[in-house]
Amino acid sequence: MDHPSIARVIDIYEDKKKFYFVQEYMAGGGLFDSLIHNVGFTEHASAVLIKQILSAVSYLHSKKIAHRDIKPENILFCSNDALNVKLLDFGNSRKMGENEAMSGVYGTAYYVAPEVLHGNYNE
Repeated sequence: MDHPSIARVIDIYEDKKKFYFVQEYMAGGGLFDSLIHNVGFTEHASAVLIKQILSAVSYLHSKKIAHRDIKPENILFCSNDALNVKLLDFGNSRKMGENEAMSGVYGTAYYVAPEVLHGNYNE
């Protein structure tokens, strides 16, 4: 993946039981934590963040990849003093074929779209 709003994987290691992904360091913490601690985002700041997130999703969809678990916990700030965020955690993602519908319920219960619960959806 080569997009400014998607976390880069630096290296991958494996042992007999697990894979280990080393990703770029994100010093700013998570969007979820910022929301919980009531950081308070202005309308402009919110628009900047949403634009980055939607740009990442659009890039993924252009590559026929569905993330399937977009939530505040999977969006991290690059640093403490900037409004740059990156999307991560592709454990539920899927590469799709042309006009292929997906099935199965993936994602986190609080954030799952209704069409996923019905079992026939696309990106």
